[in-house]
Amino acid sequence: MHPQLIGLYARLLKVEFPSTTTPRVAFQAHLVRVARALREIERSEGGEPDPAEELAAISDCVAFAMAEEVDAEGLADACRRVQDGYEDGMAPPDAEMLERLTRLSEFAGSIQLCVRRCQRSNAALKALLEVFDNAENRHEDRQPRAAAALRLAYLAQDLPWPVR
Repeated sequence: MHPQLIGLYARLLKVEFPSTTTPRVAFQAHLVRVARALREIERSEGGEPDPAEELAAISDCVAFAMAEEVDAEGLADACRRVQDGYEDGMAPPDAEMLERLTRLSEFAGSIQLCVRRCQRSNAALKALLEVFDNAENRHEDRQPRAAAALRLAYLAQDLPWPVR
């Protein structure tokens, strides 16, 4: 195991600074995610690998950077190959299907953009929940606006609303 890895996650968890602004609170929450990822890497390097946990921890850390790109050219190419198969007699020609595939390949760029936006929105909602989700903000009588916003974030993430 690389000597610089040993205990790095624990040292990172001890980093303290005044969390006086929302960006600092969010950054502190991000450091906790980074520490978790480092712990999983250290475990893997130390002989206790859990690839699923390591991948989950790292993915949680870099959700914005790892937005999986849809290959617009690949999508268009796949549509063209199906069209070519129809034209070569590999399947009975179906004018309706050919028209749909042609239209789909024309929207490949838009599909790619929508997927990226959804992935970033999902990561942002996870970060929002991590920073702002607490009993006080969920209290609908004392914090009606915060509770309403958190409810929407829970709904968007398909999470059940916590019971008091």
